[in-house]
Amino acid sequence: MRYREVQRARMWWAWLAIALLPLTTGWSFVQQVLLDRPWGNNPAPDWLIWVLFLLFGLGMPAFFLFWLRLITEVSDSEVRVRLVPLNFGWVRFPVGEIESAEARQYRPIREYLGWGIRLGPSGRAYNLNGDRGVQLELASGQRILIGSDRADELEIAIRKVRPAQTRE
Repeated sequence: MRYREVQRARMWWAWLAIALLPLTTGWSFVQQVLLDRPWGNNPAPDWLIWVLFLLFGLGMPAFFLFWLRLITEVSDSEVRVRLVPLNFGWVRFPVGEIESAEARQYRPIREYLGWGIRLGPSGRAYNLNGDRGVQLELASGQRILIGSDRADELEIAIRKVRPAQTRE
């Protein structure tokens, strides 16, 4: 393996939104289940409060904190990315199909309509944080952006394994 990077979700505004879920579901759980005070004008049954608390109060934050990550690897034969757990397998780009690789700054919302596995006006993207990545141009004309906290290192690793006939 020539390069490996694992990114985790760390956008403050996403964490703020995620924090609201445990607060509201936790509050409803404490009020209705633990203190036996029906929550709201038309309270949900206790079993539903339990489910919502487990899914959104505990499950959603755990998903973002422990499971969600973008893994990028470069080997002698391919560049591969995986947004765990959303990709069930690796998305592979054989080095022989890569025409160019360039580290760049991008606009996630304008170019790719956000973060994650995205298809936007600028092509396909695999990104989790920030606004830096490596733009791949494939022999097919397809454009792929791989988000990276170490975009310059990723570009160098890809350039080192590209076949000699496609080097810039």
